[in-house]
Amino acid sequence: MRHGVLIWIGAGLLGGCGLGVAFERPSDEPAGPDSAPVAVSPSALPAPAPDARSTAQFDTATAADKAAARAAARKEGAGKLLGQTVASLGDPGQPGFWLRTPLVASAARGTVRLRGTGRAIAVDLLPLDGPATAGSQLSLSGFLALQAPLTALARLEVARD
Repeated sequence: MRHGVLIWIGAGLLGGCGLGVAFERPSDEPAGPDSAPVAVSPSALPAPAPDARSTAQFDTATAADKAAARAAARKEGAGKLLGQTVASLGDPGQPGFWLRTPLVASAARGTVRLRGTGRAIAVDLLPLDGPATAGSQLSLSGFLALQAPLTALARLEVARD
């Protein structure tokens, strides 16, 4: 019986691995201070449609936007290394290239590099309450630009520009 439960859990996790994975829309509850939409560089991205259900519908960054984020990371350089973090997928309804992390106390421009691949993008670093050892949240466009699996925890090096 125990193995059957694990199989169902595993199947549920694998079912979310494809690009057609659906996300649940957030409720219409009042937004907290960390949930305000953020206009980010290299371009201000439009919010996803209210009826968005798939990864492609939530990700409003174009291929050119992703290329610009990668190019900006190369141009801006490494900056001041703040540390390493493990990031999960942040709110897919919030467009742009951003990382919410306890490694910063105030918003700043920065670069994140996916460990083991060398892929990097420029992002807005946004403060997240918690100890510096706590995890972070990376935007959907950030995950896709880094070519990181959406269901994985991304191991990132974070630098402030």
